[in-house]
Order: sequence, then structure tokens, then C-alpha cells
Amino acid sequence: MPDAHEQAAEELLSKGVALGEEGLVREEIDVYDDIDYRFGKDESPGVRKLVAEALLFKGITLGEQGKTKKEIDVYNDIDRRFGKDSSPGVREQVVKALVGKGAALGEQGKTTEAIAVFNDIEQRFGKDNSPGVREQIVSALINKAITLGEEGKTGEAMAVFDDIDQRFSTDDSPCVLELLAKARSYKEYYSSEKPSAP
Repeated sequence: MPDAHEQAAEELLSKGVALGEEGLVREEIDVYDDIDYRFGKDESPGVRKLVAEALLFKGITLGEQGKTKKEIDVYNDIDRRFGKDSSPGVREQVVKALVGKGAALGEQGKTTEAIAVFNDIEQRFGKDNSPGVREQIVSALINKAITLGEEGKTGEAMAVFDDIDQRFSTDDSPCVLELLAKARSYKEYYSSEKPSAP
């Protein structure tokens, strides 16, 4: 059973998401900041995950508002604060933030920096066995392959797609296998179509 802090943070997170769905962006971000203010120093893994998740949602929301620099700043803050966390749930939020950072850099045309972020994810978390992190690794690799393809480096992009297939074709996580199917479809049609990153 979650403790009082975890329960309160979870309720606030739900409130923030609901405000976002209503288009009340400033209020939504205020709730995410409140979660961080109130629970940011909590040591329990469940609460740390919710704080990291609130910050992730803040970053995504800022990105949707076109505030890419602030979005990337939030992702960097998540990595700085939680990047060495041992809890799988927290690590998953960190990798999601880094995938978001790489995608945001790619959308800005900063492809070299984007690929460096995807490589960093692979180097730091590539051997992580938790399903949530593995899913984000595949997402990072797909984004890397597409970014390379957009740069005209089709051979390198295909090598990344092959790597995804080789490493994850026997994975037992439904989410990972779903992304694997997406990667195969990108690879198959890449020569005639340029899909956007998932």
C-alpha cells in the first residue's frame, strides 16, 4: 500500500494531467512544480518516480507549447537529479526524458546533438533489464535511426534498425515487441517514405 506522500503525489499528478486535458497549461505546470516542491527530497522510490514523472510531464507540456529550450532544461534537470538512481521506475523516467531531449534537438535540426543523446542513452542504459527501460532504449534507437536517415545516412540508419531487430526480436515485453514491429515497418518503407519519429 502506498504511503501518504506517494498517495498525495499520485493524486496531484492526476490533477495536473486533468488540467492539461482541459487546456489549463499554466495551472497544469503549477501542479507539477508543486509536486517537486513538496516531495522533491523524498527518499522513497515510489515518490521519487512520481516526482521525476511530474517533471517529465512538465517538459512534455513545455515542448507542446513550443518552449523547446525550457523543455530541454527540464529534461537535463531530471537527468542531473535522478540519472544515477537505482530504482527501475525512476530510471525509466530518466530515459524517457533523454529520449524527449534527443527528439526535441532533432526537431530543432540539431541532429549531431540529438544522435549524441541517443548514443548516451544506449551507453548508460543499454544493458538495463527492466521492461520500461528496455522499451525506451528501443524508442531511442528508432529515433536515432530516423535522425540518421533524415541526414541522408541511410546505411547507418539501416544498421541501427538491424541492431534493434537482432537485440530485441526475442524480447518478452509486449511494448518492446510493438516497438520492434514499428522499427521493422520503418526499415521496410524507409527508402520510399520518411516517417516521423514515434
